[in-house]
Amino acid sequence: MKIIKFENKYRDDLIFMVLEAKNALGLIPGLNMDLLDIKSNYFDKGDMFWIAVDECDRVVGSIGFNSDNTNGVTLHRLFVKYSMKRQGIGTELLKTAEDYVKKLGKEAIYVNLGVGEKWFESRIFYSKHGYTEYQPNRMKKTLKKMKHVLNLQDLIDQMDIQFDECDTYIDKETMCLISIMDDKIYGTEDIIDYDEFEELYGDRFIAIPNKYDINEYSIMEDFIETLPDSLQHDFYYAINGKGAFRRFKNLAIRKNVEKQWYEFKEQKLKQIAIEWCLDNDIEYED
Repeated sequence: MKIIKFENKYRDDLIFMVLEAKNALGLIPGLNMDLLDIKSNYFDKGDMFWIAVDECDRVVGSIGFNSDNTNGVTLHRLFVKYSMKRQGIGTELLKTAEDYVKKLGKEAIYVNLGVGEKWFESRIFYSKHGYTEYQPNRMKKTLKKMKHVLNLQDLIDQMDIQFDECDTYIDKETMCLISIMDDKIYGTEDIIDYDEFEELYGDRFIAIPNKYDINEYSIMEDFIETLPDSLQHDFYYAINGKGAFRRFKNLAIRKNVEKQWYEFKEQKLKQIAIEWCLDNDIEYED
């Protein structure tokens, strides 16, 4: 079983699963009109809808949410195929929605329950996951704000693999790394286009240290100074002129100091990354 963002090819199977689940609850299976057009009722509003699919690519669960006028969202259509209940699918769907909503910085999640005893399982389920009834047939869960911290090793790794055609940035809202190549954005779950990125650059997105900030040539020189005198002359000669980086790395392999070089470089990159985080008020974890 896997949970994925809804795709329109699953629409009929989703509707069938929901009607079947309602029937199993003893309800008259009525069609929820929002399920006929998930795109306009959820995605076009900036909201989300997920489905759980089994190994045969059949829909076995669903959940979605709509934002309200406050800093909260309301869950909709949390259903699990009757024959698949009590296997943790509902919990995984709820966790997927809650984690996403937390990333949006929302403060609360609301649930509208049905009227009558047929919905007692829903009350038990939501209560088990921290929801409380604050009005008749209305439940709520107050979210703890998710604190986003940059993973320092992710930053170091990205600094080490940069190339000219691709620029990399930190998203300060999520502390995730995003890359831009040919005006296309990679690495973010948010629905954001390049024009919106340009408007937010500097406020939300900050460029990470580039190859000029890092200056690998200077790092090579510092490394050479740590080597025995008998090796320094060969390495200084290797880094003169065009092709210096290639000759340096080939010589490091021949002289059996390749591991030392990569460890030294890693420490230098870490130092640069930490200084950059401090300069930009970026909280990180090592």
